[in-house]
Parts: sequence; C-alpha cells; structure tokens
Amino acid sequence: HVATGTIVRRKQREAEQRLLKLAAYRNEKIKGSPAQIERAIDGPTNRFHYVDFHDSMAAWEAARATLDADPEWNRLLADAGELVEGNIEHHFSQVIE
Repeated sequence: HVATGTIVRRKQREAEQRLLKLAAYRNEKIKGSPAQIERAIDGPTNRFHYVDFHDSMAAWEAARATLDADPEWNRLLADAGELVEGNIEHHFSQVIE
C-alpha cells in the first residue's frame, strides 16, 4: 500500500518529522509489516509516500481496523494531516511471481 500526498510549502521538514512519528508508531503497533516514509525525488519535492507492506489485502484491512480504533494513531494522523494539502492518493499493488 502506498499513500501519496503533498506537503504544505515551506513546512516540509516539520511535516516529515510528523510523518516519521506516525510510521514509527504504526511499526510499534503492527508487527511484521513495516511502514516507511519516502520523499519524492522525481517531481515536486514536497510530495511524500507513506508505504506499508502486507502479505495480503486481508492483512492490510486487519491492520487498518486496528489503527482506526486506536486514539493515539488518530491523533498522530490528524497532526500530520495538518501539514498535508489536498487529497491523499492510495495505491495498492501485488508482486508478480
């Protein structure tokens, strides 16, 4: 799963710190499927990708349900969201074997 968004101009460092806290918290709560924050380097530099890895859509849905019910996750998500403009794009992919 990849969530891509645009950071408010001149707030990049602050937004990246908030996003890193979000990913770190998620990694504490959801074991075995890491999340990371990536900075776009092939276009506008205020774009980011929140990437999390799961074995299946069912595993992603279970992780999402756990996080959606967690007040601290929702607080961190709202905190990071204050520095994101526009909509977040969500993408899912599957490894071809």
